[in-house]
Amino acid sequence: MRSPARLVLVLLVSAAALAATDLKPATLSAWNGYIKTAAASSDGPFLWSVRDPARLEKVLNGEIVTAEMRPSREPIPHGLIHDWIAAVYIPGATLPDVVNLLRDYNHYSDYYAPTITRSQLVCQDDAGDQFSIRYTHKVLIVTATLDACYSATYQQPDPAHWLSIAHSTRVQEIHNFGDSEQVLPPDDGHGYLWRIFSLTRVQQTSGGVIVEQEVIGLSRTIPAALRWLIAPAVERASRELIVTSLTRTRTAVLARCNSNPAADSATASSRRPPSPQPSIPAAKASVPPPVSSFRDR
Repeated sequence: MRSPARLVLVLLVSAAALAATDLKPATLSAWNGYIKTAAASSDGPFLWSVRDPARLEKVLNGEIVTAEMRPSREPIPHGLIHDWIAAVYIPGATLPDVVNLLRDYNHYSDYYAPTITRSQLVCQDDAGDQFSIRYTHKVLIVTATLDACYSATYQQPDPAHWLSIAHSTRVQEIHNFGDSEQVLPPDDGHGYLWRIFSLTRVQQTSGGVIVEQEVIGLSRTIPAALRWLIAPAVERASRELIVTSLTRTRTAVLARCNSNPAADSATASSRRPPSPQPSIPAAKASVPPPVSSFRDR
């Protein structure tokens, strides 16, 4: 076992080793190829959780189920791709309950604090949304603060299914956050996170709503000498972030449902406690728009 003093020294060396690095063209090209494949993967059931009965049972019993995809932390030239998916069941909720919260960007800093410290809707119309978010998160001894701007489009093939496709249009690292902070140019800095792409699927069941989120991120590579320390921490952080996000989504949706009781009997009936095995309507995910619309400018 490593002594505390040695561990502190390793952490300090690790922080120093993660010096500033720029996003390289080969890294961005590999990322665009990966996202093109991910966006086109719409075969099979609408929900990932439905593809495995055991997984679906866990979700319906209240567990937030997560997995690494394709696989997570896939190495590419001078970078890493992190790809995680998670599912949560929100009993008694309706699809509009969830969609309204997910598009309430001005209150993200309330719903998802302390990871999200600032959020703002820039533009919202039938074509989609533009919004910005400030993230703050600590991994080991490094606290990273990032400003991200997003573009999101939505598809609803029928009243029981809703799909959101969001991608970052700009990600900027904040240097010296909280103390003479400086917003660095896009693709400059330590490379904690260069790009973000997410797919959010919402499906109504007979007793509530299942929400699934797949988040794909692009970051710098980890120096080989430090992977034994940093890679497990990054993996834990990635899983914790998506679990925390869905946990807080469920909490916020249920809080809003309870504070806004149904005004009519039809809506009230939809909020009744779920049956032991809610019925899951079958549907195929509609085809996402061309990948060119996902690429950062």
